Amino acid sequence: MNEQTQAGAREVIQARLKAILEKLLVGVPGASLRSAEEITSQADFASLGLNSVDFLEFTINVETEFHLDVPDEVLANTSMRSLNAWTAYLSTQQAARPELNAPPFPPDVR
Repeated sequence: MNEQTQAGAREVIQARLKAILEKLLVGVPGASLRSAEEITSQADFASLGLNSVDFLEFTINVETEFHLDVPDEVLANTSMRSLNAWTAYLSTQQAARPELNAPPFPPDVR
């Protein structure tokens, strides 16, 4: 995969992750986010107001969206608490396992 294709793939992954975070956090009573624009690539999950239950729900959504199981040792890694870290992890996984490049499930299938 060339550099431009990798950058495009990372953008797609990040957009999908932002959509998951938006669903979990934007407009939810008690959440600190008012709009999806507040979710930046540099944002760490704590600053977005993601608690441990939200993180578990985020992980489940990521596993479903990207058709993979995230190992416990990856989840335990404290560096996996940001959008950039998840984007990098998923980019690596997709490069190593092309079958993960399948499009997401349509919303009515979940």
